[in-house]
Amino acid sequence: MTKNILCIVEGASYEPKFVENVFSKVIGLSVEIYSYKTNIHVLSSTIKRLYPEFEDDDLDITGILTEIYGENEVLKRKYTDIFMIFDFDPQDTAADFLFLHKMLDYFCDSTDHGKLFINYPMMESLKHVSFLGEEDYVERKFPISDLRDYCKTVGTFLKFQDIRKYDRRIYLGLLKLNLVKCNNMLSGMSVLPSFSDYSVWNGSSILEAELKCVEDESQILVLNTSLFIISDYNWQMVWRCIGES
Repeated sequence: MTKNILCIVEGASYEPKFVENVFSKVIGLSVEIYSYKTNIHVLSSTIKRLYPEFEDDDLDITGILTEIYGENEVLKRKYTDIFMIFDFDPQDTAADFLFLHKMLDYFCDSTDHGKLFINYPMMESLKHVSFLGEEDYVERKFPISDLRDYCKTVGTFLKFQDIRKYDRRIYLGLLKLNLVKCNNMLSGMSVLPSFSDYSVWNGSSILEAELKCVEDESQILVLNTSLFIISDYNWQMVWRCIGES
């Protein structure tokens, strides 16, 4: 079956480069990209206002965006898979985390309504790593009060600053770090999850763990979930490459 894949991303520069690289260097498929150019909470509040019972309306995200912003050549096409990548942005005054839980529960399958990935605290968490296999990453957090300086802080982690230099090995190594960390967040085990465990993960549970950390410690657990596009697509390849490394 031919795959027609769409990625809807928050930004207009860094996220599209990430998506293009992951699909060309790791997954080996072509992808269309639509830059939304504003954050998840703007999208959330717009959906909440126009489609308060969106879970019952059987809407997909391309239909929602077309109705809100008008027709677009990319959004017009039919897709077999749709992914969405956004930042957490908890400091936004428009944030409604209960509604975001609903969105994550609804947008949970790339082949159905689409799948939403939230990066904590933002896409740049991809670079918040000293080296592949870094054990400290599983405990890495960032204070809510310092979010304005997050990109500056990440800039001091020099190893993975230039995304143009990422190859398949680097993407898979970063994926492993984030899979192990997410497993620790959800189960308390700092190991690579099994496929059966991974297959029942959902964005809403990850959000719940993050909000608990915010409430208890005023910190965010650094996590890049957009890398999970790779494991969603080909878990067998992921396990073959990093399961025993």
